Order: sequence, then structure tokens, then C-alpha cells
Amino acid sequence: MAEIIKVYKQNVGATRFIGKKYGNADRVDGDFGVKWDEWHENGWFNMLEQSFDGNISETIEDYDSHIGLMREDESGQFEYWIGLFMPAGAAVPEGFASIDFPAGI
Repeated sequence: MAEIIKVYKQNVGATRFIGKKYGNADRVDGDFGVKWDEWHENGWFNMLEQSFDGNISETIEDYDSHIGLMREDESGQFEYWIGLFMPAGAAVPEGFASIDFPAGI
């Protein structure tokens, strides 16, 4: 059985989420597990971390957290993103996309 082992609150400044966007057509057997495998096999998390010009660990708390982000776009279409939170204004490498988030909690 799964259990929660740690809960904490972070104050977050403005960030840029950089990753790849997927939709319902990208599901395999109902989920995105194949896409996560693709990320690890291709080293895309490491590539994003290394693309940042600066010390990301001083800029983003838990910078090395691999994120699955679900949202609905402006037209109501489901989006599933895999990627990392990066500092606001970070360059977006070719082949990736981004979503900018204002400061918040």
C-alpha cells in the first residue's frame, strides 16, 4: 500500500516549465508510461538541466524533480506534459516547449 512519507510547502517565484506536451492520442494502454520511459532512455531530464546557463540548484528548490503536469488548454483540450520547472526566462531547447507560471505558493 502506498503511503505519504513527506509533506511540505514551498514558496515559488515565477518559473518556466520546460518539457514536451502530449495528448490523449499519445496514451498507450490508457496512460503515459511509455512517454516517461522515452524521457529516461533519451536523457531528456539531464539535457534540460545541463541547458541552463547558471547554477540551477541555487535558483529552483527541488530542481531535479521530474514532473508530470496535467492541464486543460484555453480551448478545453487535455494536455499532459513531462518536464522540469526551470527559472523564469530560461531558454527552451529545440524540440521542447514551455509554459510560464507567475510567482505563487
